[in-house]
Amino acid sequence: MPATITNAGTSDQFNVRVENLIAANVAPYATDYFIQRQWIISESVAGGSNTTIRLQWASGEEGALFNPNTNPIIGRWTGSVLQKVSGTYNAGDPSVSASPFTAFSIFVVGASSALPISLLHFTATPNNNHTDLLWATATETQNAYFAVERSADGVHFDEITQVPGAGNSAVTKNYAYTDRSPLNGPNYYRLRQVDFDGAYSFSPVRRVVFGEANGVRLQPVPATETLQVLLDKTTEEDINWSVFDQSGRLVLDGQAAEETQQFDVDVQNLPQGIYMLRLTSGQFMHAVRFVKQ
Repeated sequence: MPATITNAGTSDQFNVRVENLIAANVAPYATDYFIQRQWIISESVAGGSNTTIRLQWASGEEGALFNPNTNPIIGRWTGSVLQKVSGTYNAGDPSVSASPFTAFSIFVVGASSALPISLLHFTATPNNNHTDLLWATATETQNAYFAVERSADGVHFDEITQVPGAGNSAVTKNYAYTDRSPLNGPNYYRLRQVDFDGAYSFSPVRRVVFGEANGVRLQPVPATETLQVLLDKTTEEDINWSVFDQSGRLVLDGQAAEETQQFDVDVQNLPQGIYMLRLTSGQFMHAVRFVKQ
């Protein structure tokens, strides 16, 4: 029943033991959907860790209703509620991997039926000087609300708003929120879905960059006739670029070929002011402000 811990945070020492039961705290979540063991994980120095955890079990340890092929989870008992994080199943071990975990206690492995929602998608898109967040669920069970969380480093998240859930639903539900005051630089977003009983689970993390973006440089600043866009590395697909004025109106757009690290944008006919250049290429997406003089 091994546990593999990969830590992207500060160096630390971890201790693990396995117990031949599931904590009574997990019982309200239908233990038949879980592996019938629990892992107790601790760290020597609290704080600073940012881990991916892989939990492996032996054949025959599964609950009667456990089906790992339908979006399994790793759950951590926080002391009051069960934190549930969607995981990746590896049939060869068998095992489930999930992240991020920054605190440690009792861990369990459950099937997707232990999840309160079925998340269809979650996107974060720069739009002029704000971020549009869109997500949808296929089903919801006892879903009280979504807490939208934002981070500057992808590790330490703060709640910026709450969006009410549908409670119980068997039809597709669409949700939206606009972050009108994003951070300058990287913005990491995630959803913390909270049940009526306080249990919660996290969505995947999405990243949007405003201002001077890591991997993107503009020159000259301010621009007069030509804005030169410099990339730290090439992209595997064509780059679509768009320029928006402060009202969010599209004023210029175009495309740069794949494998390029530098291209020019003709801005000589733009009025003086502040603009937003948005770049998209596959999973690559940046929004960078610039000044036209």
